[in-house]
Parts: sequence; structure tokens; C-alpha cells
Amino acid sequence: MMSHVRLVVMSGLAASVTLLLVSVPAFANGRVQNFVTQSAGPYTLAIGTIPETPVVGNLHLTISVADESTGAYLLDAEVSVTGAGPRSEVPDLGPIVAEKNPLDPTFYDINTSVDRVGTWKFTIDVSGELGDASTAIEIEVTSISPIAGILTIVGLVAFLLVLGLSVRAFLKQQRNASGRDRAR
Repeated sequence: MMSHVRLVVMSGLAASVTLLLVSVPAFANGRVQNFVTQSAGPYTLAIGTIPETPVVGNLHLTISVADESTGAYLLDAEVSVTGAGPRSEVPDLGPIVAEKNPLDPTFYDINTSVDRVGTWKFTIDVSGELGDASTAIEIEVTSISPIAGILTIVGLVAFLLVLGLSVRAFLKQQRNASGRDRAR
């Protein structure tokens, strides 16, 4: 009896771990791996995205603002972003005011979404103690890969299959055990 309960629990844990391994990670601050550095007047801006290769859907921009001459980060700048999608002459997004990252005040964060594939042009406006400045950055947005979704479904089906077979074996053993008890 106890070995089958352990089998069910271990099967469930194995399937859960498999499901977690194939799941797509959630967006969170502090996960930007690569930054593009650009000058904007007296400022140096470092701009990064989550996901690293942007896809149609949610887009997180992280921006740091530094004094170009000293390299010191500005913690009290006002940063806003507008975005124009492919083949668009007017902004599709914004202006969106960036919020200071509560975990690291050297970063300013924006959460938005993009609705089509192609090259998006984002204009970043900075207002701080050194004056006002602006720069533009182009970000290539691609389509979502179906592989992550397929792997998640495969993991879920595997989990349900293992769970179902384990429950079936457990119930069969229970039935056999109760039949033996009646025969005695």
C-alpha cells in the first residue's frame, strides 16, 4: 500500500518538475541580460528589453541614465518613452512615463506591449539635472515561437498520463487487497 502511495507522489513530482522545466519564465525586473548603450545629449542611456529578443505581446524596457562625463547614475531623472511600430509615422505607444525600479533606483522601467512584427522605433526622452535630451532606438520584434507552447502541452499530457496510470495501479491494488480480505 505504502509503495503505491510513494509511486503516485514521486510520479506527480517528476511530472511537475518536467512541466516547470518546459514552462516559459515570467517577466520580472532585474532580468535584462544585454543593454544597448547610447548617448543622448549630456547623458548615457543603457537600454535593455525583456524578453531579450522581443516578440509580439508584452515588452519590458529597462533604462539607466548616467552623466556622460562622470558616469554617475542619475536617480531623479524623468524618463518617458514613445514607440512607433513598423510603417507608422505617428507613435503607437506613449508617451509612457518610466517608473523607478524599487529594487534598484539606477533603473527606470516600462511595461508595455507591441502588436505587430517588424522594426519598432522607440524615442526616449530624459529630463534631469543636466537638462533635456532625447534619443531613438530601433528594436526588432519577431513573432512568438510555438515551441514553448508545444513543450508545455507535451509536459502537461505526460503529467496527466503518469498521474492517471498511477491512480489506476493504486485502485487496482486496493481492489485486489479488499478481495483478499473478504476471502479470509
